[in-house]
Amino acid sequence: MPRVFARPCTSLSAFQMKPYSTMECGAERQTHDMLRHTVERLWHPFTQGYRGADLNIYRFRENLAGLCCPGNIFTCQVNGLLGGTRVLEDFFATLLSGFDIVHASVEGSRGKPLSNPADICNYTGYYVLAHTRPFLGWQPSPASLRSTGPTSALPGTTIRSSVQYEFNGATPETASRSAFLLNDCDGVEATDATATLDGDPDPSSKISTLIVPFTTYVEGLVDQSRLSHVVLRTPVMELLRTRPECPEAVQKCLESREALKIFATLRRAGVKPELITATTLLSASKRDPAWMSALGIL
Repeated sequence: MPRVFARPCTSLSAFQMKPYSTMECGAERQTHDMLRHTVERLWHPFTQGYRGADLNIYRFRENLAGLCCPGNIFTCQVNGLLGGTRVLEDFFATLLSGFDIVHASVEGSRGKPLSNPADICNYTGYYVLAHTRPFLGWQPSPASLRSTGPTSALPGTTIRSSVQYEFNGATPETASRSAFLLNDCDGVEATDATATLDGDPDPSSKISTLIVPFTTYVEGLVDQSRLSHVVLRTPVMELLRTRPECPEAVQKCLESREALKIFATLRRAGVKPELITATTLLSASKRDPAWMSALGIL
């Protein structure tokens, strides 16, 4: 029987459950390292130097197939939206429609002492966005992701700023591994940095980037290194809509769950992101009969 780590109230009839309180220290460490590794695997496709809006380029669905439990055993929640792997796919497909993930990191070193049981299931980290494509009509520019004031952070949070990331998928040598060690992402502002496209030293080719924190709660089958449940929270939409250069119509879309849901539906149907504008989504989100009919076909 595979050993499972899950919430005490959760019961999966097919698997034997083992609560945290009965685990030996070695089992605790094994569980922690396995779950942390699965979180790293979740972000792995975006650390290989691939660029573009098509989720297929990253082989993300194949990655999830090898990472998550099959069928309805796997459940997830992304910023409050419940579902299965499709919720994760839609989140990243929406994000990649206008931005490249040029770096990602999961905090917490292997071998670090576990101070409490929550350490086993909760993991934090950050990812770096670069505005490289039009997003709902918002055109990329050298300053499109910059903020107007100094970056704020919670006590105990370490922030890196003024770091340059080259768009080659490599880990920045100047970046510290401790950043945005948060219990909750709400109300946190990310830092700005600059990026050079393809390592071009020409200053005119530099664009601003945004370092976005995330928190992840995971449960999984330890012996199979597969996830059974994921909760991903990241304030990326809130941070994007507060950028000074974010157009008003795009801000309204990022505030509207209905508009974002329609956006994900169109992207899943194969509609190119450059053809989708904020005006279009806002019109569709008002449940115009023609739009509802078209979306029903999709």
